[in-house]
Amino acid sequence: MKIIKEIDFRFQNLDKLWERWNWDNFRYRLGREFRYVIPSELRLDNGEDFFIGKSSYYIKEYLNLTLQEYFDLMVLHINDTEERPKCKYCNEFIEFSGELARGYSRHKWEDSNNLFCCMSHRQYYIHQHLDEYPSEVRRREIWTQAVPLNDLRQAKSAMNRELNHGEYTDLIYFYRGTFDKDWLKYGITECYPGRNNHLHLTNDDVLQYTRSKACLLEYLIKLKFIELGIEDHEFIRIEHKDIFYKITDELIAYINGITSDQVINKINEINS
Repeated sequence: MKIIKEIDFRFQNLDKLWERWNWDNFRYRLGREFRYVIPSELRLDNGEDFFIGKSSYYIKEYLNLTLQEYFDLMVLHINDTEERPKCKYCNEFIEFSGELARGYSRHKWEDSNNLFCCMSHRQYYIHQHLDEYPSEVRRREIWTQAVPLNDLRQAKSAMNRELNHGEYTDLIYFYRGTFDKDWLKYGITECYPGRNNHLHLTNDDVLQYTRSKACLLEYLIKLKFIELGIEDHEFIRIEHKDIFYKITDELIAYINGITSDQVINKINEINS
């Protein structure tokens, strides 16, 4: 669907708009905040450029656009919603963050050269296309060679990073299953980890927990695999299938048997 319709007088201004404005100049920093341009090419009243604080009111009032449509036009230089970013793994549209500084990214837009709908799909894709990510290959080599203490720090850091993505009471998913023919995979994700050509799950392999329970469960599983020396960024070789399911079964039973308060206490204990 077109954002600016062909019958709209502003349609003829799009080429000029995209020639003048882009990510590097459609905003500027003023103190701790950014000011964003209301460009003359998109103004309904044919007025001049002026800058505003981040305000969906002014963008709606002067341009009759949502924040997402404004970002599409000003940063992505697209005028068709079908051209919006799609996940490199599942090819589904990526949800707009609702913030101009992030766009379609979980983090800063300028740091997001590879876009995915969730962290799990990012992991799947990178694991299949390591040749596209030389820095990731090097990071894994360093991580694998690190002393066990550093591995534990990595695991704790990953747990806290996921905890900080939302509220402790948010409902997210823990999953485990086979990945291609040589690997087992476990992890947590905010989007439902549906079956696909690579990840094979049964109904018992996807469990919904609060964010705090899911993060603690993933951390405890990672800890066990680190101790056994079989952890590889949440991928486990298929020859460890028996121990994989034994450990995950035991820790799932443990998580199911403790209260939310006990989960919080355990997380605080890990971080102390």
